[in-house]
Formats: sequence, C-alpha cells, structure tokens
Amino acid sequence: MLVRSSGPKFWEAKFYLVDALALFEERLMFLGGLNYSKVNNLSLNYLANTRVRINRDRRTPQAGAVWRVTKAVGLYANYSESFRQIATLRTNADRSLTPFDPLIAKGYDAGVKYDLADGRYSGQAAVFRTVNINGRQSFQATDALGAYSYETQVGENQARGFELRLAANVTRNFQLVGGYTQTHSYVSKNPANPAIIGRAQIRSPTHTATVTTSYRFTTGWLKGASAGFNASYRGQAKAFETNDPYPYLLDPRIVVNARAGYATRLLGRPVTWNLNVSNVFNEKYYPSSISMGDPTSWRLSADYRF
Repeated sequence: MLVRSSGPKFWEAKFYLVDALALFEERLMFLGGLNYSKVNNLSLNYLANTRVRINRDRRTPQAGAVWRVTKAVGLYANYSESFRQIATLRTNADRSLTPFDPLIAKGYDAGVKYDLADGRYSGQAAVFRTVNINGRQSFQATDALGAYSYETQVGENQARGFELRLAANVTRNFQLVGGYTQTHSYVSKNPANPAIIGRAQIRSPTHTATVTTSYRFTTGWLKGASAGFNASYRGQAKAFETNDPYPYLLDPRIVVNARAGYATRLLGRPVTWNLNVSNVFNEKYYPSSISMGDPTSWRLSADYRF
C-alpha cells in the first residue's frame, strides 16, 4: 500500500497467519493469529532539501478462547495487539523534526456471552483492560523566535472497566439494543511530565450508555413504515490536560437521534424513504474543548433499486 501526501511517502506491508482449533464437539474453541507489519516511511522536506527514512517492523499476536457451557451460554477470553507508525515528522521541544516511535496498543477482555429464547435475547457481560504505549502530548512554549507547539511521547496510558450489552427482539417487529460501559482511563507513565501520572485521560468519561430501538409496521395503513431512535449518554470528562490539578470538565450529556422510514414501490421497483434527525432536542454540549456539538439537523434520502 502506498499513500502519498505533500511531504511523506508511506509504504506498509502486512502478513497474517491465523488458525483455529475446536475440541469436545466444538464446545471448546481456540483462535490464534500473528500479524507481521513492516513500515517504510520517507519524509521529504523540499525547502530544506532533507530526506528522513523510517523503517519499522513488529509482530502483533492475537489469541482467544471460547467455552460453551450450554447451548445458550459461553465463556470467552481474548488478547490482541495493534501497531501503527506515525507517518509525519513531529516537532520536538527544540523545534527539530524527528520521527516518533510507533503507537502500540494491547487489549485484554473476558466475559460471558448469552443467546436465550432461540435468539430473541442475546448479549454479553465483560471486563477489559487496554494499554496504549507511546501516546503523544502537546505542549506550548516560547523561545527567541516566538510561541510554538511541540509534542512528546508520554509513555503509557491504561483503561480498565466493564461493559454490558443486550439485544432483544421484544416482538417480531420491535427490536431493542442497549449497552453500558464503565471505564477508568488514566495516565500510567509519563517521563515528560511525571506530575500528571495517575490523572484521568482527556475526553474519557467514566460512564457511557446507549439505547437503540426500531419498530416495523406490518399491518394497517402504516404497513411498510418503520421508526426508531438512538439515545446516547456520556458522563462528565476532562476537557484537556493542564498543570492545574483541578481540570476543565466537559459536562454530561444525553443526545437523541431519530429515524423514520417507509418502504414502497415506484414504477414496479422497491424504494425506501428515510428521514434521519440528529440531536432531536438540540442538546448544547462540547464533545471536546475546541467547539460545540452539531445542532439539530435533518436528512432525507431515498434508496431506489432497479
């Protein structure tokens, strides 16, 4: 794969090896894999007439196991890693430009999955832990040339928590999907700024939840129509990192989106009309410290098959 932009040229080769093993009439299943990534990045500075080449490679394993306790309940555990090289050069504290080390993520999760009443109710309950290595943090500085921004790689961030998921076919026409996640995300290592070790990650709320519904009308004058909504909740989170131990906070918010559709035929062919309304109640909130979230918006679309 070759990606071109104004400065860097980026090549990445990936190789995958995956295998699965099933025992005891497929009640116990193992899945394992190994990904090999080789990155070759060439950064060109036409003004300074410089060329900086980055060569990186890494093996990232994946493994998982599932034990079907019954036909409806299973226990599982997974482990995976990912690897991503930052293609562009980054500004250092002395204004020099150098490549950064690749971003590495490791994830662990384990829990129970269930599928009850012939598939009418399904979901999972799980605990998880993620570790992100070589993340970036921005700083502001001033020197003889004036004010500027630079970045450092900050060591390690971690997140621990649990999540619940439920999907239910309440009736043949009414579906409900919901979930809740509790996360404790924090800075676990930061050689560049040890004072923030243990602090919460920016834009990472402790509590999040979502509910999505859908209903299809199959009889009467509304036959062919469907409607539903999605409501998402994000709890309070830190807006950005400062040296002040009392941070700026993003307020909790609930944002509701709605959808209505109608399936019919036009010139003998199926056509579906959809109306999507985002942020139905025009909730005013800040998804980050930069700007406010989008206000109420409408979108009407048609899907015509021929």
